Amino acid sequence: MIAYWQNQSISRKLFSVVSLMVLLVTFELFTMFYALDGLISMRSLIVGEGTWSKAQKDAINSLYKYAYLQKRVYFDNFKTHLAIIEGDHQARMALSKMPIDREAARRGFAMGLIPADEIDGVIDFLLQFHSNKFVTSATTAWGKADDLIINLRDVAQKIDLSIHNSREVEQLIAKVTQINTELTIQEKLFSSSLIEGSRWMERMIRYFITFIVIFVESIGLIMFFRLVVI
Repeated sequence: MIAYWQNQSISRKLFSVVSLMVLLVTFELFTMFYALDGLISMRSLIVGEGTWSKAQKDAINSLYKYAYLQKRVYFDNFKTHLAIIEGDHQARMALSKMPIDREAARRGFAMGLIPADEIDGVIDFLLQFHSNKFVTSATTAWGKADDLIINLRDVAQKIDLSIHNSREVEQLIAKVTQINTELTIQEKLFSSSLIEGSRWMERMIRYFITFIVIFVESIGLIMFFRLVVI
């Protein structure tokens, strides 16, 4: 191998060294952008959780108002706020299918108010990192929250049917309060899991980029002295 390179012209050696360096730097940049896309997707999910949480709180507040003021507009508002949550639920169900229904997931996340240009990144992130412990913890909380929303819908329907029975409505509102408390726990778990996951990913990016830079520089120096100087 050394004899082969010794017989090559300086220009060919330089071309080989530069080509290798370009390849390594390209790999480094690709890795960095891939990791950054993951962080952006995590940020989108955390922001999406904030939107989900606000919609859930607004829905429950509307349900409280409906129960106490008995004005139909508040029950309609309750259903409107839950439409955002329903979108995220549809996206989760679409991603749980085998094979996944990407179009349904896109529509769901759009209903959940995830920015259109970030939806595909969020989908890819959830699929590629589904076994990561932080993502698993977040999606588990998401699933439990979805189940609680189903319970909330059932209780809301009972309130609507019993709206003029103040005693029964009061008992149902107590269930709503309990569901709201449990939802808050799952919302916090979802966010904290992704925040911890983003910190973990940032550390991995830092370590990996440092390793790649050292590796690229070392290979460059070795190649320069072995293939040009010799």
